[in-house]
Amino acid sequence: MIDLERGTVSLRMSRLTLGPELTLEEFQAGFPCEQIWRSWRPSTGYTWFYLCDRVFAGDKPFLIDLCFTPDGQLSMVDLYPHLPRDAPKGEPGWSPEAGQRNKQLCDRWLEQHCGPVLTQHRLHTDSRAYLWGELTTYWDPRGGSSGICLGYHNTTTF
Repeated sequence: MIDLERGTVSLRMSRLTLGPELTLEEFQAGFPCEQIWRSWRPSTGYTWFYLCDRVFAGDKPFLIDLCFTPDGQLSMVDLYPHLPRDAPKGEPGWSPEAGQRNKQLCDRWLEQHCGPVLTQHRLHTDSRAYLWGELTTYWDPRGGSSGICLGYHNTTTF
């Protein structure tokens, strides 16, 4: 479940709440390792985790990416309520049309679960600022991805 007042995401597979106060150490200690399908630590010092879960009952599972800063604070949560394999048969998963449809799906999904929460920000992106950070839906035509991002300020208090 997403709580926009606090900027948190509660997953169905864990009692741990993802949010601006979560540290890398808390995540690693409290999240079931078998539910992490991949992790990555590039030379920048950031740490990425890739999960697959449901946020709201009745949703099909979707991808969730977490990014922790080099000092161990959760920087962002990316939600993808669609999967690349959801493209219709015969249609490439990375086409501009598929990306735009996925962006619209993200907008509809967010509105269905959280109400009308976004305002148009710039080309291919809609967002709204909160005390904890920014909520964004986006479509990246160069990378071929679209999703929902909760981006947190670089502080644990607000």
